[in-house]
Amino acid sequence: MKHLKNRNIAILITAIAAFISMQVCVRRSTDRITNEIEALFYDGIYVQQDKYTLPSINSQLERIVATALNTATLLQSRSEFEESTELLLQERRNLLTAEGIDKKSLALADINQAFHALVAAAFASTDLTAREIDAITQYLQTFEGAYTYINTTLAPAYNSIVDDFHSERSILAELVYRRSPDHFPISIC
Repeated sequence: MKHLKNRNIAILITAIAAFISMQVCVRRSTDRITNEIEALFYDGIYVQQDKYTLPSINSQLERIVATALNTATLLQSRSEFEESTELLLQERRNLLTAEGIDKKSLALADINQAFHALVAAAFASTDLTAREIDAITQYLQTFEGAYTYINTTLAPAYNSIVDDFHSERSILAELVYRRSPDHFPISIC
């Protein structure tokens, strides 16, 4: 008890308490902002000047997942597409189970390659009916529309917000807290 009355020890305890309190506050604040930014991936980005919320990247990924399933379902009964169909279904599962924004981006690149390989094989086939060709054409347009929208509009808007967060983040936050929102890398294919 006698030591607590010592002025130097009291200053030291106060400094330690202030430092710990500051760390807790910075972590909570940074965590809250990180969660808000990452929610934009799932909820969409509000564009103030247009008073409009862009569709979320996740909603476009859901369109891609559905289109991949439709394409695989259409072609899976044909033995010539068995391997390509299985690969597309596997990449679809990988996208569905990808945890984290950066992992979803990698899975998107993989499903894009598998989808286009299957579609190319289907268009190269001479055994498809006109109805199947029309369906595959529609699926290709839907897939490409969602994929292009992600890469040309949604991902750049989301990544801009992440970049703003990183540029405005204080040195103290950088030292105290390492968690920050992930970018959604743009795929060029």
